[in-house]
Amino acid sequence: MTAFASKIHMPAYSPRLKRPHSNTEILNSGKTYKSDISAHPCDLSVALARHLIDILKQHQSGSLIDSKSLCNSSGFIKFSLNVCALQKVELKDLSPQERTIFFVNIYNVLNIHTYLIKGEPRNLTERKEILNHQYYIGSQGYSARAIYGILRGAEDSGSSGNLETHPKEETQCHVDPRIHFCLFSGTNNSPIFRPYSRDHFFEDEIKEQSTLFLDQHLDLRSTRYEIWLPGFLKSYAGDFPKGLVPVLEEHTGRSEVKKFLKKYQDNCEIKFSENAYDKIPYVK
Repeated sequence: MTAFASKIHMPAYSPRLKRPHSNTEILNSGKTYKSDISAHPCDLSVALARHLIDILKQHQSGSLIDSKSLCNSSGFIKFSLNVCALQKVELKDLSPQERTIFFVNIYNVLNIHTYLIKGEPRNLTERKEILNHQYYIGSQGYSARAIYGILRGAEDSGSSGNLETHPKEETQCHVDPRIHFCLFSGTNNSPIFRPYSRDHFFEDEIKEQSTLFLDQHLDLRSTRYEIWLPGFLKSYAGDFPKGLVPVLEEHTGRSEVKKFLKKYQDNCEIKFSENAYDKIPYVK
């Protein structure tokens, strides 16, 4: 299974891209006829994710990405043309389950695309603006902020992406709170970047990714009867109808956590860590 776990940082040998941050920019406004991808929207989203992963691997040095070299490469130029194929997508023709898979992949691709061409954000304002950049999907612009809200089933996804501006028949998704374990954010505690397929997402992939994320980022402090999770989940704990403990019970692959929950689930406390990245809200 192809996955990309490295964070996108600007390495010492790659100067910062000289492209200023702006509040909103459409990143796939090129001519659609130049795109050579024609597929089901879910398969298109997978193809774009895989293409971007291949490019990232080609320009990776350790855990760093040479963004300047990448953005000048023939592979990235081709990706920039292929992503214009999203302008041809008819979201209304998809099922709610297919829209979820499509939007998860496109959210991740859009976030990394923005990081690459804008550079790593230098302050809180720029980090918030990362989510304001958009792709044309069909005839409408969708920001990462709007897509996150759509996937959560939220009524309002924020200042640059109010769901009221998008037709309901294009945005109704199958809401599954475990998507929080699948969405790449660029933070220290971000889930990995990987493609999700329409044939296996709800059957296998979302479960695998939930286990991978939780086992990597869960901190068990048994002497205090505490389980610590990444800070960004604090804002979305309410998305899990039965709370986070049943999710941990179902998805953790760590035997010591399973034993702890079986014995102390009624007495344990879920807490959330904070660091410089987690304190910056990605969706608010």
